[in-house]
Amino acid sequence: MMQWIGGYSAALTVHGLDEGFELGIAGPFTNWLSWNYGTSLSGGWVAAVEQLAQEGESSVEAFFQLLDAYRAESAAI
Repeated sequence: MMQWIGGYSAALTVHGLDEGFELGIAGPFTNWLSWNYGTSLSGGWVAAVEQLAQEGESSVEAFFQLLDAYRAESAAI
């Protein structure tokens, strides 16, 4: 799934489409992870999510938990 999202982001860039996709490699979600969790921006959000996943938790589970937190915080602003 993570590769699919990355591919979608790349396709938007290649075709010059700007739809405000928050999950781009250097997009708002990546910046939020870095700001809130001190993760590196160099690997994008996928690497950050993998780093933040708790023991016994899949990357996909961690992704959706972090995405929910990001969206909740973004909606509150």
